[in-house]
Amino acid sequence: MSAQSLWPVQAAVYARLSGDEALGGLLPANRIFDAVPADSPFPYIALGDMSARAADTQGTSGYDITLDIDAYSRGTGMKEARALMRAVYDCLHNQSFTVEGQTLLLCLEVESSCSLLADGRTRRSTQRFHLVTEPV
Repeated sequence: MSAQSLWPVQAAVYARLSGDEALGGLLPANRIFDAVPADSPFPYIALGDMSARAADTQGTSGYDITLDIDAYSRGTGMKEARALMRAVYDCLHNQSFTVEGQTLLLCLEVESSCSLLADGRTRRSTQRFHLVTEPV
């Protein structure tokens, strides 16, 4: 799997997050990024690290993909960060959605964390998702 073939998965996840009403209620418009603009206001979500490896069997080809989704918040305490995490989880975990040129077989959150960054004001939550796809 080439790096370029990850693009349809990233685009599908972005479209799913951008179109989610619950998440939209927590984020002002256009606050989901793959490259965060300088001085972007909080809160926002950034599509993070992504990797893939072949998951072929004798009869089929497939891809085993890991994607990190980071949410950044400056809300008081953990409430805003946890609400963003819940909305991302509900939007993606064990859900089915369209990936151009591929069939999505699985999308599960496999790990999550939330921490206060060194500036003492910003919380970053990271959710790692495991996706399995096969070409159409």
